[in-house]
Amino acid sequence: MARSPAEDVDPPKITRRPPTVWNTDEVARFLKAAQGDRYYAAYLLAVGAGLRRGEILGLRWHDIDLIQSAVTIHQSLVHVPSGNLIQDPKTAGSRRTVAISPDTVDALRDRLAAWRHEKQLEEKVYGPGSPA
Repeated sequence: MARSPAEDVDPPKITRRPPTVWNTDEVARFLKAAQGDRYYAAYLLAVGAGLRRGEILGLRWHDIDLIQSAVTIHQSLVHVPSGNLIQDPKTAGSRRTVAISPDTVDALRDRLAAWRHEKQLEEKVYGPGSPA
């Protein structure tokens, strides 16, 4: 072929819809309904600190500074066809430290205490160092 037939085709136009964003009342209603949920601290990180889902799921306890009220993003969890994968943030700007509110700090402290309790129960059932 002397030339590509694709040169005669116009690519489809991509129309981007503006994102749907909750207003203050909707956020407050959601957080009130979510109180007591095991993922409440994650919801606060999303709506209060603006963290993305993959950034929240990629957090480790040592990424969270409850004294300085800050969270540092070092990695992100992404879903790929073969499962989940931990990777570095896509851009240098995505690797950052974000201030968190006192309410978020309290929720993270509660979640950390619950996590530690869960680990103690697992060790009683499965033994120390269990992968469960």
